[in-house]
Amino acid sequence: MDLSYHSRNAATANRLRERVKREGRTFNGLKVWSEEEDNKLRAHYPDYSAIASALPHRTYDACRARAREIGIVIRRPPFTARELSVIRRLYPSEERSEVLAALPGRDWVSVAKLASRHGIHRKPKPFKPTGVLVLDQIKERCRELNYSMSELDKMVRGKGYFRKASWCWGYLNDRDIGRAVRALFGDIKADWK
Repeated sequence: MDLSYHSRNAATANRLRERVKREGRTFNGLKVWSEEEDNKLRAHYPDYSAIASALPHRTYDACRARAREIGIVIRRPPFTARELSVIRRLYPSEERSEVLAALPGRDWVSVAKLASRHGIHRKPKPFKPTGVLVLDQIKERCRELNYSMSELDKMVRGKGYFRKASWCWGYLNDRDIGRAVRALFGDIKADWK
């Protein structure tokens, strides 16, 4: 390739930059950011609702991208292998405060996102007892087999009895309860007194 080829391309790029600056719009019709808009962004950052009211013609994503571009976003260093091992050990079972105490300078949202990316999940919360023994046993068995209430409804071909927690309104659907017991490999027994 010839040196004139590169200089011609550089000259074309300069002409196009000058044209965008002169017209105030990019080639796809978007308005170029002005210094006044940048100052408003700096003044209201990180409150994006205030930014949206100050810059109504800019989208949320455009404001975020511009904040990164002009360098007002606080950049956090990536997680280290040590921090990942701490998350693997503490995240599933410990309280939030203990996890964050072991990871200084990190917030809960970033820790939760990293854990999700690596397939680390918190232990599920225990079911609230319903007061009906058979329903409590069904819910515990679903927890053991790792079924959700929606999946249980599909298994019993119900219309949302378990997913909607219809027993909360005093309605006990014997048909769905019986089918759920059979689907979860159980037997119904009478306890006579």
